[in-house]
Amino acid sequence: MTSMGRTVWVARIALRVIGLPLVILVLAEGMLGGAQLFSDSRSKNPFFRAMDEKVQPRIDRQWLRSPRDKDHPFEPPFRVFFNSGYDEPRRMLEIFEATQLPPGKTWMVPNFLRNPDENTTFRVTSNRFGFRDVERSRKKPPGTFRIIALGSYPTFGHGVNDDETYAHRLEKTLNSRAPKGRRYEVWNGGRQGGTAIMGLSRLEGDVMEYDPDLLIWDFGWIELYLKRDFAQQGTRRNRVRELSAVSQFVYEGCATPEWKVLLLCQRFRELIGSLDRSVALASWENVNWRMIEFAKKQKLPVFILHHAGVAIPAKRYQKFSDPDHGIYFVDTEPVLRDRPVSKEDADLFWSKETNWLSEIGVMRSDVPATPEIIYRTDAIQYNEIAFRIMGDYLAEEIEKRRFENRRVN
Repeated sequence: MTSMGRTVWVARIALRVIGLPLVILVLAEGMLGGAQLFSDSRSKNPFFRAMDEKVQPRIDRQWLRSPRDKDHPFEPPFRVFFNSGYDEPRRMLEIFEATQLPPGKTWMVPNFLRNPDENTTFRVTSNRFGFRDVERSRKKPPGTFRIIALGSYPTFGHGVNDDETYAHRLEKTLNSRAPKGRRYEVWNGGRQGGTAIMGLSRLEGDVMEYDPDLLIWDFGWIELYLKRDFAQQGTRRNRVRELSAVSQFVYEGCATPEWKVLLLCQRFRELIGSLDRSVALASWENVNWRMIEFAKKQKLPVFILHHAGVAIPAKRYQKFSDPDHGIYFVDTEPVLRDRPVSKEDADLFWSKETNWLSEIGVMRSDVPATPEIIYRTDAIQYNEIAFRIMGDYLAEEIEKRRFENRRVN
């Protein structure tokens, strides 16, 4: 072997020995650099700052803490129900019982997405039927048009008082313009963390006892996030806090901005939740179709709502639209997105002693008055300003269709 040949041979051996570690180091450095750029860009956005510094860690702590004998009605749903098994009477009964609020109570509920040291509680009152509502009679009074709303966080009104939900505003607006002899009732059957099967269980369980004239529902808020919080085994899900210590360590690390971009984290979250996006979407659609068929049999019109922040795109909701049979798709996202923020609304947002931006040190002069900022009670959920706009818009949509003069054919 010539000296040149020996040199090439030694170089090849050296590359084989140090090549893999070198490649790993280069990749690691690139990933860390990407993570840093990602983190820097997010830190300049107040929404992502709030999510990364405050909201996501609070959500993770809620899921990972010690289990309870019974889930608290105002915390994340530790017993999230899959949108499957709706032909099993025993399962549907279990879900129905968990869907109702404990009847006849009033709570001051802390907003778990906000700083607990600040004044962030909101009032929740339940009536004897387990709705977030004032007391109602089971029998509908003469001349009354009764609307029952079912849904997740937006319908429930997370973070706002009883008289600040869109259901309350909708009832107030409709009655302010109602003709003589006509009254409206809007029952709030929303639940925090509600999934479509929870709506179906209530629809089949007790809603028809109250003789509604119109249904509203807005499920889909958390359906695609279920696997983030639970690891699936068969038809049941284990809470993340029941994973091994190593898995919990990786899970918690992957919730931080520094780790979040790593391929390891993305793959880990896929592995602990075997229910993939397409399956989750299909099951959500199946339950919605079941609810629609129920409504059609009862000849009840339905508003199916889509909101900003829902991971399921609006076009998936549009598939349910069937105006000839009284099924209407209503998208509130453009209503809030395209409406200019008034000075009065901006003043109201910043007049509060604390808000979700002040918690991360952002002042009024630091950010523009955009809907994404002014219409939120925290980095995720709507506030009373958004619900006022939403309630007025829904009132217009209801009046436009003159439901009070007919039932669906």
